[in-house]
Amino acid sequence: MPEGNSVVVAQDNAPYDHPISFGGMPLCLTGEGTVTITAVGIHEVSGDIRIEAFALRPNPFVRGLDGVGLIHKSLVEIGGGFDPGSTQQVGAMCPTETQMADGSAEPLDEFAVQVSWSAGELAGGRGLDVTYSVEGVERTSVLPYGIWLCSSACPDDLGP
Repeated sequence: MPEGNSVVVAQDNAPYDHPISFGGMPLCLTGEGTVTITAVGIHEVSGDIRIEAFALRPNPFVRGLDGVGLIHKSLVEIGGGFDPGSTQQVGAMCPTETQMADGSAEPLDEFAVQVSWSAGELAGGRGLDVTYSVEGVERTSVLPYGIWLCSSACPDDLGP
């Protein structure tokens, strides 16, 4: 997780025992093949937060939909292609700098997680531990996307 190259999203006044989904994370591969995401957890977890579901869906923007961002709904309620019960596979190659510059990059799938909590003043972590399988080998990478839930106003120092 390179320093200064992460996202932190915090929800003030987050209700207990209510699904909150965070998304807008494009996923891609640096090598050819297909990766199956098998589990997602909060990296360096603090407090009573849990990931209830995770899913990929085809890029929403090219279909006239909005990205998830932060929304007080389950992934199933959001719809638009999210199906947490199905196998979650990433197969798109990351675009090159040239493809990004000339606009020829393929649209990437959107990744989102659904979280909840049931106690405390603050809960979250500075990233997501994404466990995946590639060619039968299980690996874990940290996605630099911090998620925090706060019972009142979140502190300003939740960044990386």
